[in-house]
Amino acid sequence: MSRVVMDWDREARTGTAEAVLCEGKSPEIVAAIVDKALDQGRRLLLTRIAEHHLTVLDRPGVDFDRESGTAILGPPSSDTRAGACIVTAGSSDIGIAREASRTLAFHGYAGPVISDVGVAGLWRLMERLDEIRSHRVLIAVAGMEGALFAVL
Repeated sequence: MSRVVMDWDREARTGTAEAVLCEGKSPEIVAAIVDKALDQGRRLLLTRIAEHHLTVLDRPGVDFDRESGTAILGPPSSDTRAGACIVTAGSSDIGIAREASRTLAFHGYAGPVISDVGVAGLWRLMERLDEIRSHRVLIAVAGMEGALFAVL
């Protein structure tokens, strides 16, 4: 197994804690990273977790969310600030929206999700327009529908 070198000083330098893209990594490498973080009491965000990684995430202190394919080690931020509103075109976009929401939460930002408001049924979007407009930042998730971005 290759040596894992984490950038634990990243948060002090940039304000952003370490994150690990699990896609392409073996379960052994992910386990080594998780164990190192747990041993040192570090916060860590893991993304793009595949089925073959699940056994190594069965540890105390690991908050795994299957729908988003993410895991968070360490306590959530105690100071949640206004963040971005995540808007999805359809229900098939929920996984990516949850990944964005959990990433924001890991960094201490609120990330509410407004789902299934694609422009194929424009009335669905119109019903939520006031709520959407109350946010300064929008993240649009529309895998198969390209019109939502333009309408937002």
